[in-house]
Amino acid sequence: MLPRFRRVPKFLFPTILKFGQVWQTQFLSLRVWPDPIKPSPAKFSVVAGTKVSNKAVERNLWKRRARAILTKLSPQIKDNHYCLLFFKKGITTLSYKQLSQMVRQLFIKANLLIEQQ
Repeated sequence: MLPRFRRVPKFLFPTILKFGQVWQTQFLSLRVWPDPIKPSPAKFSVVAGTKVSNKAVERNLWKRRARAILTKLSPQIKDNHYCLLFFKKGITTLSYKQLSQMVRQLFIKANLLIEQQ
């Protein structure tokens, strides 16, 4: 579970949607907005619309999985960024391992992972 200080506040969503950079894969979309003014750890939010599934139980399952993956990745992600992770239709066909790989690839594509030596 992501701690509260690692979550994107709701009032920032319109700003991130308007000014954030976008990276996409087949089943995921990532919007990132850098915040150079206020030094803080990277903050995340996961969005699963009704196109993913009509059932809230399934959408919440996928959001929980993504938050668990982000919790594991968060020490490796660069600070001072707001990240919104959107699910696309068809994500429910993936396994947890595949989702984890896709999220990692998306953050690599966005150049947000700190290289470990």
